[in-house]
Amino acid sequence: MKKLIIIKLGGSLITYKDNPHGRFRSSVVLRLAQEIKKINKNFDVVVVCGAGSYGHPLAKKYSLKFGMETAEQKKGFSKVVNKVANLNAMVLAQFEKADINAISLLPHSFATQEAGTFAGFDFTLVKNYLESGFVPILSGDMVLDSKWGCSVLSGDTIISYLLESLSAIKVVFLSDVDGVFTNDPKKDKKAVFIPNITNKNFSEIKNLFTQESARNDVTGEMIGKLKEIKERFSGTEVYIANGYKRGILNDLISKTGVRATKISF
Repeated sequence: MKKLIIIKLGGSLITYKDNPHGRFRSSVVLRLAQEIKKINKNFDVVVVCGAGSYGHPLAKKYSLKFGMETAEQKKGFSKVVNKVANLNAMVLAQFEKADINAISLLPHSFATQEAGTFAGFDFTLVKNYLESGFVPILSGDMVLDSKWGCSVLSGDTIISYLLESLSAIKVVFLSDVDGVFTNDPKKDKKAVFIPNITNKNFSEIKNLFTQESARNDVTGEMIGKLKEIKERFSGTEVYIANGYKRGILNDLISKTGVRATKISF
């Protein structure tokens, strides 16, 4: 196997995240697929997609974060799973246009959780596809839960598990902003960009993200992501970068001084 890079395509990047019915950014995904094709010549690549507006609004509507008991919630579970599958299929179609041999691996079909805690899956499924020359595409998803009936499996949790099982040299989280800021830069022009996050400044930074977001995100906002990275990604080179910037993936691999937040714990 070649050295591995894991790329997260954030829900706010590949969908219009505040659209309650789901809306896909096909041109953005096609361009990123074309960039990934270039990277794939020298590196193995695993792609993990956020659910964005195809998953979060419905999961919130049917109160599925902590399980399902009612017939209505079971209907909601089915709707979310099907919506996420539709999103994954649209992503896959853009990778096909970019002439990438990609394969869709939907977690609801092989992963489970217990009281919201990830129970894992056979990572050799991903490893075998990589060794066969494919780019596996996974996504955040609703999965069956042995205690709650169902629960949300986030893309970030999937990445942390893959890091435990496969040796990745870099993880890149692509979002709709340049990285981590002191506040939402789309709403606050005075928000300050944070180029580096380490053990030294983590306590200070996490206090910036204590307010619960009003957006329909059931997997947690920035502080949830940072905590996950700190707890599970230690020792791995991690970046949060702007996926709307052309060439961002190649720049992060081949250049220094790229505007993105580098996280090192």
